[in-house]
Amino acid sequence: MRACRSDKTFQMDCGKSSLNITVVPDSATGELTGLTGKMDVIIKGKEHKHVFEYALPQ
Repeated sequence: MRACRSDKTFQMDCGKSSLNITVVPDSATGELTGLTGKMDVIIKGKEHKHVFEYALPQ
């Protein structure tokens, strides 16, 4: 079973950066088939927080 692949986009504008990570459609297999989602990387000071929002078909 393969979990999934991800696609990343990094942008920087006037010193503000953002990182967008999304699950590549149809990249998951086995029990994770149909997985969709995205991850946000939130940076505050020296701390990095990763928030992964996902959905699986029912």
